[in-house]
Amino acid sequence: NFITEPEKEFDHAEVKAKLRLVTFDKVLSSVALGLLGRATDSEEGDARIDDKPFSFFGIFTVELFPFGNWGGFLVNVYLDNRFLSTGLKVQLIDQLQFVGETAFLHSTDVKERTSYSAGVEIDGEQKFYFQVFYNDPADRVSIQLGTGF
Repeated sequence: NFITEPEKEFDHAEVKAKLRLVTFDKVLSSVALGLLGRATDSEEGDARIDDKPFSFFGIFTVELFPFGNWGGFLVNVYLDNRFLSTGLKVQLIDQLQFVGETAFLHSTDVKERTSYSAGVEIDGEQKFYFQVFYNDPADRVSIQLGTGF
């Protein structure tokens, strides 16, 4: 993550790795556990990551298909030592999805503890994805790249 205003500088980076442990085929859901690493090189960045460079996290995911002719809805619940988040991914067309997330910061007593993000995700070959989304209250647009196997 780079801050572009007022100066262009490195803020912080995050790397996540997760492993799906249990899949419940009848209800199209799964449980995954993972490890998150955070890095920064500034005092402001240390404050942003709450001086917590590592986290274990858990994710519960369920797929819903409420409309027969439309793609599914993917709903996630995520918990680590800083955030409790819920996410929604809705297929718009073949490789384009709407993504939305709300996150509650439970590890600190900062004023703005809730954030909302919304945007789009493009799925590519070999489980590659590209996301562009807007985050409020940070009032910034973020870009994410990821892959899975």
